[in-house]
Amino acid sequence: MKKRVLLLEDEAIMGMYLTRVLENNGYDVAVRIATGEHLIEAFKKHLPDIIIADIHLAGVLTGEDAVDALLQRHPAVQALFITGDRQYSGPARHPLQTLTKPFTDRQLLDALEALENQDV
Repeated sequence: MKKRVLLLEDEAIMGMYLTRVLENNGYDVAVRIATGEHLIEAFKKHLPDIIIADIHLAGVLTGEDAVDALLQRHPAVQALFITGDRQYSGPARHPLQTLTKPFTDRQLLDALEALENQDV
C-alpha cells in the first residue's frame, strides 16, 4: 500500500520536485499546500500517513508551528521537516526528522525510510 503524503511547501518548484521524487518512488502525494494555516483542514480531508513540511513558509505560521498544532490533536502523525536554513537545529518541541536543503533524492528517501521505521 502506498504511503499518502501531504506536502507543506510554499515554493512551487520545490513542491514539484518533491512530488516527482515521491511519486516516482511509490508514494501518493495527496495534496500540496503553501501555508501552515491550512494544514489541519488539509490533514482532515486527506488523512496522510506522512507530512513533509518546510520550516519557513509565506504565511503567518511556520511549518514547525503548524505541525506542532497538528501533533497536539494527532500525536501519531509522522513528519519530516525540510529547511534551507543551515543554522536550524531541528524542531524544539518534537524529535522529528529534519533535512537541510539542498538534498538529493536519495537523502530524501532515506530520511522518509528512517521516519517510517521509528517507533511512534
